[in-house]
Amino acid sequence: MNPDIPRNAIPSLHMAWVLLLCWNAKSLSRGLRTFLAVYLGLTVVSTLGIGEHYFIDLVVGVPFALFVQLTVSPGQRQKLAFSRRAAAAGSALALTLVWLLLVRFGTKWMLVSPILPWVLVAATGVAVWLIKGWASDVARGSAQPNDATRQQTLAFGAHG
Repeated sequence: MNPDIPRNAIPSLHMAWVLLLCWNAKSLSRGLRTFLAVYLGLTVVSTLGIGEHYFIDLVVGVPFALFVQLTVSPGQRQKLAFSRRAAAAGSALALTLVWLLLVRFGTKWMLVSPILPWVLVAATGVAVWLIKGWASDVARGSAQPNDATRQQTLAFGAHG
């Protein structure tokens, strides 16, 4: 590969669009959701297998997909819900930009130990999961804890 030609494959939009399909298929049939999950797995394998993307391109596609989801999907228009949703979208965008900066300027630092990149990949997954959960409370129309958390709190309070 010629180092004078910049690559433009990060974040992987293949990964981002398939993730968006999976995330938004909750109301569809189980068969279609299973198909989309298999499609996601095959997209990962095929983009890596044919050399379309590096693994890190796929990793950066995950917070980017969350940013797109939070930016364009319809949600509550209340002021609190909007500000919380904007904060979640900003967090997903910041995570994407941090990865872009790390890939561009921090590769030597990342190669100090093979554990460091894997820890950052795992931390990205956890961060996306937490941000998505935090934003889904807003999508349900409440900035309060969800019903399951509220019931657990009530049950603990009744017995504790």
